[in-house]
Amino acid sequence: MARQYQEFSHVRDDHPDDCAVWVSAEFLGRCLGILTRWTYKNMATIIGAVDHNDDTLALSKSLKRLTDGDDQVVILGIAPRLSNEITDHKVVSSAKRAEQALLNALTEKTENLSQTVGQACDVDLVSGPIAQKIIETTILRKADLVVKEDDHLSASSKGRIGNVARTLLKRSPSTTLILRKPIEILTPRIVIAIDNPENKLEGAERSLLNARVFKSGIEMAKRLDAVEVTLLHIWTMPDLKFLQHPRSGLSEEGVNQHIAKAKAVTSKWFNAFRQEAEAKYAPEGLSFRTKLVLGEGGKVLAEAADELRPDLLVIGSANRRGVQSLFFGNTAEDVLNWANCNLLVVKPVDFYDMVSA
Repeated sequence: MARQYQEFSHVRDDHPDDCAVWVSAEFLGRCLGILTRWTYKNMATIIGAVDHNDDTLALSKSLKRLTDGDDQVVILGIAPRLSNEITDHKVVSSAKRAEQALLNALTEKTENLSQTVGQACDVDLVSGPIAQKIIETTILRKADLVVKEDDHLSASSKGRIGNVARTLLKRSPSTTLILRKPIEILTPRIVIAIDNPENKLEGAERSLLNARVFKSGIEMAKRLDAVEVTLLHIWTMPDLKFLQHPRSGLSEEGVNQHIAKAKAVTSKWFNAFRQEAEAKYAPEGLSFRTKLVLGEGGKVLAEAADELRPDLLVIGSANRRGVQSLFFGNTAEDVLNWANCNLLVVKPVDFYDMVSA
C-alpha cells in the first residue's frame, strides 16, 4: 500500500557516516582500502524516484539489475501541487481535482514499477516540487543511492539537462544515478573518472572523494555483473598554452617533447593504480584498462567517455564554487549536458553540510 505524505520536515537529522574510514599515507591505499557506507552485497537503501512525466522504462529495468534481496528499495512517486500556483479561488477546486487525478495515475505507475523490480518495495507518494521532495526523502530515509530518469530522457540530443537532474546533482547529499537509457546489457561497460592525486588542491578531501568514486564504481560494476572497468583520467598541463605560444621559442617538436614528459609522469601513477586495482579485484572477475586524455572541463570528459561508449560513467562532485578540477565546480552538470550515457555522481561524506552552510 502506498503511503502518501503532503509535507516533509525541512529539519535534517544528523546524517552520520556510519562506517570507519581508514586513510593511509599513499593515494593508492586510500582509493583501494577506503570503506564506504554502500558496500556490495550488504543492505543498501535505494530510492527509485518517478514523477508524472516519466515513462519508467529505464528506471524499472535499471532497478531490477541494481537491486538484490538484501536492499531496502523505495519507489518514490512525486506529483505536482498545482493549486499552490493559483490565486483565483474559483479555480483552486478544479486544480485540486487535477492534482488528485495526477496522484491517482502516479499511484498506478508506482505500484506497477514496484512489481517489476522483483522484490518487496516500499511505495511512497508525495506532492510538491520534484527535486525538493526527492532530496527530503533521501535525507529522511538516509538513502545510499537515488535513481532518477533524466527529465530529458526522451531527447537524446546532447547539450540538454533537465531541471530536476540539475538540482539533484547540485543539492542531493546521496550518490545519484541519472538515467539516460536502461541498463540492460548483460555485461555493461563501466567507466570511472579518476582524479589526479598529485594536485594538492583541496588536499585529503579531494583524495577521499576520489576514493569514494572508485569504490562506488567498483560496487556498481559488481551489482551489474560487469567484467571490465575502464579507468579514465583527464590530465592537464597548466603551461601548455604558453609552450604553444610563438614567444616560447619552442618548435612543434619541442612542445610535443614537453607533453610526452608530462604524460609519462601521469602515466606512471595511473598505471600503478590500475595494477593495484587488478591485484585486488581480479580474483572477483574484474579486469581494468586505462585511458588518458589531455584537456580539461566537463565537455572533454564527456567526449572522452562517449568514445568508450559506456553504459555507466562514474564521477564525483562536491559542487564547490570557484574551484576548478575534475570533481569540483559544475563538472558533473557539464558532463550530463554533453555525455550521452547514464551518469553516477558520487558525493563526499559531508556534502550536505557543504550545500546547507
